[in-house]
Amino acid sequence: MMKEERITIQLPNGDSLVAEVCPHEGGQIAVGIVKDNIWIQDLAVIETAEENDKYIEDKFNVYVYGSEYDEFYTEYFEISRVPNDAL
Repeated sequence: MMKEERITIQLPNGDSLVAEVCPHEGGQIAVGIVKDNIWIQDLAVIETAEENDKYIEDKFNVYVYGSEYDEFYTEYFEISRVPNDAL
């Protein structure tokens, strides 16, 4: 089972920018704003792409929450990983 991991960056206004692995969501990474230890706004969710219930290891789905007034994502991107031989 995947453990919960979190990266927190303190912002100048006192809020925090947080990236958190969500083990109960298959390892999705949620990025958002935390204020006074409360998650107040989603910014993005990143996950390994799937097709026919199988993970596609070289692609990621990125859901961007571009409106502070909407709880649903406003943009979606499918991003391919840089090939190993290109590094």
